[in-house]
Amino acid sequence: MYKPPFQSSSRKFISHGVYHQARLEATPQTAPLAGAMDVANRDVRTAALAVEEADGQVMRALALRDAANSGLDDLVSAFGRALLDHFGGDRGSALYQRLLPHGVSGINAAPPATEVKLVETLAAALAEAGLPDALRAHGPALIAGARQLAAAIAGYEQAMRERTLKTGDLQLAKDRWLTAYTRSYGALVQLFGSRTKAEPFFKATSTASAQDETAPAPAQD
Repeated sequence: MYKPPFQSSSRKFISHGVYHQARLEATPQTAPLAGAMDVANRDVRTAALAVEEADGQVMRALALRDAANSGLDDLVSAFGRALLDHFGGDRGSALYQRLLPHGVSGINAAPPATEVKLVETLAAALAEAGLPDALRAHGPALIAGARQLAAAIAGYEQAMRERTLKTGDLQLAKDRWLTAYTRSYGALVQLFGSRTKAEPFFKATSTASAQDETAPAPAQD
């Protein structure tokens, strides 16, 4: 009796499980054994769908984080241009160096969480700097943009944690499936008194379909 390796895709588990369940149901003598396999199949299918949904939520949260990051980049760039214009293009002025010591790219090229902290520091310094109101007016927008990115980062991290939990649930469902599959084989051997008669109730490796691939590794975001 062939058992799908634990690392196989959920589709492979379901493919073999549905075949086995149908073979059990097709024979009156073995039909009572089909219930346990039905539960195991539905368990894996439900868990796999939950992982797929969680994957979608991760991608949505990632897109929202990246959009917020891009929006904050634009705000920082706009302030940088306005500040540079104020100093006549002189990046060497003391106040410009205090506010943007590494230029706009020093903030925009930072990782999202770091960018939030850098912008918060910039906004605080901007409020204390002796600058015209037109430049100081950039402060509230920078703070709002940083808060939006911080919220988007938190949403992405939560989606990642949820996907990890759902992936764990799928692993547990696979483990229960393998237990049910193995026990079913034992029950058939006991019923027929023969391994040879039990084997046909299980999908052979030679009938594996194109869907019987190894489960893909989680995407690296």
